[in-house]
Amino acid sequence: MSKNSGFQKILLVFLGLFFILYFFRLGSTGLIDVDEPRYAEAAREMLESGNFIVPYFNYEVRFDKPVFFYYMTALAMKIFGQNEFSARLPSVLSSLFCLVFLFYFTKKFYGSIFALLSVLVLMSSLEFAALSRFSIPDMTLTSFISCSIFSFFLGYNNLLLSNRFVHLQIKSFSIWYLAGFIFLALAVLTKGPMAMLLVFIVLFPFFWWTRQLEYFLKNKSFWLGFLLFMFMVFPWFLLVHNATGGEFTKVFFGLHNFQRYTSVVSGHSGPVFYYFLVILLGFMPWSFFLVQSIYFVLKKGVKDILPWFCLWWIIVVLCFFSISKTKLLTYILPIFPACSILVALLFYEAIQQKKYRDLLSIGFGILFLFAVVISYICLFHIGTLLPSDVKGLRLDEEILFLLFVMLVGVSMAWASSNNSIKITFLITVSSFFLINSSLIMLFLPKIDKYSQYLLRSFSQSIPKNVELATFQIMKPSIVFYSTRRVNKINNIDKLQKKLDSDSKFVFITKKKLLEGVELDNAYLLGDDTRYVVYGNFPKS
Repeated sequence: MSKNSGFQKILLVFLGLFFILYFFRLGSTGLIDVDEPRYAEAAREMLESGNFIVPYFNYEVRFDKPVFFYYMTALAMKIFGQNEFSARLPSVLSSLFCLVFLFYFTKKFYGSIFALLSVLVLMSSLEFAALSRFSIPDMTLTSFISCSIFSFFLGYNNLLLSNRFVHLQIKSFSIWYLAGFIFLALAVLTKGPMAMLLVFIVLFPFFWWTRQLEYFLKNKSFWLGFLLFMFMVFPWFLLVHNATGGEFTKVFFGLHNFQRYTSVVSGHSGPVFYYFLVILLGFMPWSFFLVQSIYFVLKKGVKDILPWFCLWWIIVVLCFFSISKTKLLTYILPIFPACSILVALLFYEAIQQKKYRDLLSIGFGILFLFAVVISYICLFHIGTLLPSDVKGLRLDEEILFLLFVMLVGVSMAWASSNNSIKITFLITVSSFFLINSSLIMLFLPKIDKYSQYLLRSFSQSIPKNVELATFQIMKPSIVFYSTRRVNKINNIDKLQKKLDSDSKFVFITKKKLLEGVELDNAYLLGDDTRYVVYGNFPKS
């Protein structure tokens, strides 16, 4: 029996635990404003109307994104019902598909142990694990972009290793090129042309630098794949263009692509180093080994092309989004699979060759110091970390448990890093399995009940014949849970006219927005620490 067989079995156990965790209580908490209910409601309205060309939200055309993520969510709702589980299922399935493809890809080059290491690194990183449970298209986009890049690299590698002369290698048929363009088409239909740009700026400059670009440009299956890509993408964009009189094309490509890159949209700005901070926190705990992993690749030289390709993948995508004026923490997610390969390579070499333990020890030391700083902030300045909607929520016991697990786990991993890298890796993975588990079981339910329970419960309880509105707030969850059009009122005079009307009317707003405001014919129907619900009829 191989000396690594026991270690491989343990890695498989952790893989199974994370697989269960990704699905565990997936639909137990409400959809979180503002993004989750927008996508879920657009899919629900798609099913309701039977219009699978033009996306709608709150019964108005939604110009933000293409249609494929809505298709996936609508299909899940058709099978499992219109609920939170269905809304989040496409994201978790996309994350698992990405992980399966990552396993296949890395196993082909480095074997099963390495493949398991890379998958567990990616699976346990905080942002990847978190976004796999949210009803937003970023995980689906990341999966399709990653699988497209993996497929193109596999196609190139298979041609390169075929037992033929060079000119025959280049012209050989590759099914992987077709697969690469299929995944790329799905990525474009998920979030737009940015996906195509990212894949091509990762592939073309790198293989031009290695003087092997001809393996793509002179290959007939590559161009056949491009035609397949056009056949998959162009029809829907043409149909939605015609259905909206060109308005979707104008707003989507103009505002939600070009302007997002060249100017700040919706207040989402950030400094040029914004994504370095996102990687530091989002790729935890493995972000503290990225610099060492890059150093390892540089020291190793050009013996193996794959690590260099992953390094280029990281650099080019990081630079692309750092230059963008609009910045969101989800944008950088497509580099996480490449990061996981580099970090896994460092751990794998340390396990196999018993080298580079000093690099790992340095990483764990810095991680421990970072954990101490985070602990101090959480204990004494927690308000700086919490979103504005939950700043008043008491999370003392939950935070103490989370900090205890993090500090103990990181300390044990650091202490063992000079002895057994296998044990060090397992301690790290198990610690962040517990952290991810505690976030799902302890934090999310409490935050959900505090922040959105009233919005959800009242939206679901108001009869269909009652007009529903919000006053000076934007909460898409009200639209999803009320399953109707929700009017937004910003003027106090218009609000009073609605209250004075003969038809039944209800509105939801924040308490502080009505401070010092006197309303006639307004009956309090419900309230919590932050929100109030008023109607022009008494509570029954």
